[in-house]
Amino acid sequence: MEKEQKTRILVIEDDPDVLAMLIKHLEYLDYAVITATDGMEGLKQLQSAEYDLVINIPPGMTKSTLTSILLPTWCWTRCLLLAGESIGVTG
Repeated sequence: MEKEQKTRILVIEDDPDVLAMLIKHLEYLDYAVITATDGMEGLKQLQSAEYDLVINIPPGMTKSTLTSILLPTWCWTRCLLLAGESIGVTG
């Protein structure tokens, strides 16, 4: 009987406390969690393997830079972009 592969999630986060919390909760939910602690490491991870989901904004990169890199090459990869700073949404 073939073992079902876990959903692979790449988490890019520079804050060790936030990273530990995300790992704990995602592994509890039975996801395969791969981590990177900066944007360049995250891009290397993206180039070396396929992921079902990418979580976070790489530190040192703006949202527009990340999006412009991800969209052409990894347009089928789901991304959850989180930000600790205000992004100017009103209402």
